[in-house]
Amino acid sequence: HVDFLDKPLMSFVRLKTCLDLGAEGKTPVRYLFFHFGPRGQAAASEKVGKALAGILLDEDFISASLAASSSRHFLRVLACQLDCMTVVPHSHMRGHETANGGGSGGDRATDDSSP
Repeated sequence: HVDFLDKPLMSFVRLKTCLDLGAEGKTPVRYLFFHFGPRGQAAASEKVGKALAGILLDEDFISASLAASSSRHFLRVLACQLDCMTVVPHSHMRGHETANGGGSGGDRATDDSSP
């Protein structure tokens, strides 16, 4: 976070070839995301980061983004993915069965009886 910005500045880069940037698990990196924001907006930046992390794990997004022939096409792919995704805060998840859609049902978003 910086003092010289009034609103967030973001850049998403798709490299032509993957690079080894020393990422965890030695996985080559093709996508870079830069997010700079004004001081005091750390919570908003964290939400953006979590949403992007979810998108980058989606195989359909990866395939569609690799097939994008231009930046405009890539931005349409990204916008479509953002429109279609639902971000559920991990604080509302109760365990593995919830993450897989199982469990006892009910409205987990309003149930605050979890430990």
